[in-house]
Amino acid sequence: MAVEVVIKHLIPIEVMEIVRAIRSQGCEQGVDFDFAYTPERFETFGTDNYQRFTTFTFYDEKYSTWFILKYSHYLING
Repeated sequence: MAVEVVIKHLIPIEVMEIVRAIRSQGCEQGVDFDFAYTPERFETFGTDNYQRFTTFTFYDEKYSTWFILKYSHYLING
């Protein structure tokens, strides 16, 4: 069962630092985890403005548990 963790407000360089840390734990992207960065979006004539966020998807609970423990400060302050 896949576990999704969403972190708000990260800039791309912060996301890539986290991805490198996940890989250094032996996780393989596309097998053990995936991530998707969604940039901020502002529309001039509408109310559809979105803050940036990144979704990390883990396919093994042990990796999602490690991730949540290591990066809980982003989840609390996000």
